[in-house]
Amino acid sequence: MPAQQTFVVQRAFFPDIPGNVLLGCTLSSATGGLDRDRLSAAVNAIHVRHPVVGSAIRRVDGQFVQVFDGAPPELRWVDEVDERQVHNEVFDLERGPLLRIVTDGSRLVLNAHHSVVDAWSLKNLLEDLLEAYERLRTGGRDAEGPVLQPLRTTWAQARDAASMVMPPDPAWEDLFRRPLPPLP
Repeated sequence: MPAQQTFVVQRAFFPDIPGNVLLGCTLSSATGGLDRDRLSAAVNAIHVRHPVVGSAIRRVDGQFVQVFDGAPPELRWVDEVDERQVHNEVFDLERGPLLRIVTDGSRLVLNAHHSVVDAWSLKNLLEDLLEAYERLRTGGRDAEGPVLQPLRTTWAQARDAASMVMPPDPAWEDLFRRPLPPLP
């Protein structure tokens, strides 16, 4: 979680900054909108498939640690979706979950804290949610796809793995070994 720690540390110093990633879509349906029970089952399915969306971030021995308590993403039904309001809602990082889904039955908005989901991943979560919903709508009993396990790694492990794919460039290494000039 090293790269994501930036968003967690930022929150420690600026508690009013949401640090959120938002994605919304308008759904059209011949049946007149989303079914509450089906959508709830689809949300549970993406929680099983992507456990990170139910995680929280706590300080343990001075370090930020991601914990998987099993809290499902928040699913909230409203009369009318106000994307600006949803986007500006602050997440409680220590309690989680760090994904909320807000809908009025025809508009669906996913809002996640940036420490667990980036904009690219949020699109994948939305696609998984809609696919799970569709499997249930068309008579499937199981909304879940294959379970994706959380990546448990350190920054050093990720760096080492990346260097096996793309070896370090000696020119850049030389540049970064040079001392920095003094400040004026």
